[in-house]
Amino acid sequence: MKYLFIILMLGLVSVCNGQEDSLPAQQALSMNGYVKQLSIFSFNKDFSESILDHFIHNRLNLRYEPNEKFRFAAEFRNRFFWGESVRTIPNFSDQLKNQNDQLNLQKAWINTSSFLAHTSIERLNFQYSQPKWNIRLGRQRINWGMATTWNPNDLFNAYNFLDFDYEERPGIDGARFQYELSDLSDIQFVYTKIRGQKDIYAARYFLNKNKIDWQFIGAWYKGRPALGMGWAGNIGESGFRGEVQQYFKGGGEKAQLNVTTEIDRVFKKGWYANVGMLYNSNGLNRPLISFNEANLNLSAENLMPARWNFISGIRKEIGSRWNGNYSVVYSPRMNLLIMIGSLRYELGKNLDLDLIGQSFFAELNSVFQTSRTVFFLRLKWSY
Repeated sequence: MKYLFIILMLGLVSVCNGQEDSLPAQQALSMNGYVKQLSIFSFNKDFSESILDHFIHNRLNLRYEPNEKFRFAAEFRNRFFWGESVRTIPNFSDQLKNQNDQLNLQKAWINTSSFLAHTSIERLNFQYSQPKWNIRLGRQRINWGMATTWNPNDLFNAYNFLDFDYEERPGIDGARFQYELSDLSDIQFVYTKIRGQKDIYAARYFLNKNKIDWQFIGAWYKGRPALGMGWAGNIGESGFRGEVQQYFKGGGEKAQLNVTTEIDRVFKKGWYANVGMLYNSNGLNRPLISFNEANLNLSAENLMPARWNFISGIRKEIGSRWNGNYSVVYSPRMNLLIMIGSLRYELGKNLDLDLIGQSFFAELNSVFQTSRTVFFLRLKWSY
């Protein structure tokens, strides 16, 4: 199946090359990407469990636009892992799988007890456009999120704010149709098929009214109906955004409501600040019995393990080369605290060095204590 899909994409490229208004190949093809080296050091409260891992991450993004009607995209994620996690976690390569795909477009080229080389086709899609509408088929990114930290409306690939090293987010295998109603409104229809799960059918109506962006979503989400809405506008000089997503009962699952709101503002001298909240009706509303209860493998339905969650953060540009960022996430009742800090230095054009720290604290057996601390050192070159 996956090979048939790739052959079909190549065939469409050949057809487009035959169009009279096609551009020369050297003008129609574009490429960009990056190479990153990331070292990860994590430890628990008494250093009895410490882990040091490394990996090199290369991303290659290709675009081919022979004319205004046709566009092809292919994006590849190549990663090379070594360290204690590769040695100690059974079937480590299974953790790298995209949980939202239908076609298996990945390959572990080298998979030993100490080293793993892995390639994944992150995007592989074809888009056909007309003045009022367009359709995109294949592996793609569907982004319906309007808020910054938590995105209940993003039914397909919700953003995990802890996974800072995956800016692009995983793709889905499906189809998207977009029709432009006016310069400030459109409607989208999306169908996606996920391996081992029920399909998703969703529609979004987007408009701008009174200088506020609004969206309204209706979906049949993995066997149950869902409704949502989102907004993004300003209150004075501050941005104000929010999203609401209701999953109704279906297939023996409980109804679920996710709500987020946030306010942010850019100040003088390079300062930026934001505050936000998230309500997850199915989240825990009590202290943990075990740290394992705090499931931080975040998804569209489980944006945080706790019922109530609050975030505040600041960012500062320090001179022409430095950038600092600090955020605090707190979940009352569960008494979960996450502190995130980062410092970036621009070594040169398209070359950055980042130091990131994440510390996790929670109440366990009536004692507020450290769960784990993780430090990341990343060197990134973009091209």
